[in-house]
This record gives sequence, structure tokens and C-alpha cells, in this order.
Amino acid sequence: MYLSCKLQDLDIAQVDMNKLIESSGKLFIYAATLVKYICDPDFPDLASYKVQEMTSMGSSPNRNQTQDLDELYATILKKAIPERLTPGQRKNYLGIIHTIITAGRPLTCSIISELLGMQQNLVEATISRMQSVLYVSDHLIYTFHASFADYIIRMFQKLSAD
Repeated sequence: MYLSCKLQDLDIAQVDMNKLIESSGKLFIYAATLVKYICDPDFPDLASYKVQEMTSMGSSPNRNQTQDLDELYATILKKAIPERLTPGQRKNYLGIIHTIITAGRPLTCSIISELLGMQQNLVEATISRMQSVLYVSDHLIYTFHASFADYIIRMFQKLSAD
């Protein structure tokens, strides 16, 4: 219901809508994050592409839904941190995200820029690119759901182990 209602203006083929609904299963956070990712107000022309991208990911019956959610988060990160960036720039983006997640409390863009010694506009640009999983309220940055923080922590632990 939720996906059908939120994505009704996109003229999505029923077969694709069914795939999106099936991939969401019983996880509302997956459906909500999917809608935020597909309906990005900064890139409305990419909605159809994003629907195709999400429906082509597929979900196999033996995968659990947190794996599907992790794959969605990985896709969002991949799109938010472009491949064309230098390793140093990618490290900056990841550092901003890591700081938001591990700070233990919501921070402002200004505080993050001071902590990391980088320009505030880079922090703001990063937050803007991550709006399907992060949001700003009263100048403080929050995650929409704790599962994103869990994913980021697991990702950094895996990177540290490699």
C-alpha cells in the first residue's frame, strides 16, 4: 500500500511495482528508504532509472531482509559518493558519514567541519547527497533509521579488517 501510494505519480509498470513491494517485505524502513531514494527531489528525472535499478537487484528467497536493506544502503552510498572522486575525496565523504554515525549524538555541519578540518560546504554537500538516509532538523543531522548506522559500522569494521 505504502509504496503504491507514494510512487503512484511515477507511472511504474505493475510488474516493477510488485518487485518493489516484494523486496520491501515486512520492513517499512526498506519501503520508506526506497521511496526517499527513488523520489529524490534534486534528481526527479532519475526516478525511472532508479526504479529499474532497484527492481533489477532482485531478492532471492534465501536472503534475509536485512541483507536487502544493506544492499539498498550500499546502492545509496555508491550513488552519493561518485566513483570519479579521488581516493582522498572519497575518504572525506566517508569520514563525514562515519563522524555522523559514531558521534553518539546529532551534530551540525559546522561542528563536523571543525572536527574533521574541512570546509563546511563539503559537509553540507555530503548530507544533501545522502538525504534518503540522513536528514537535518534544527541544524542537527540525524539518520532516518538505526539500521543505517548499523550498516555503516559493519562496513567500516569490514574495511578495517581488510
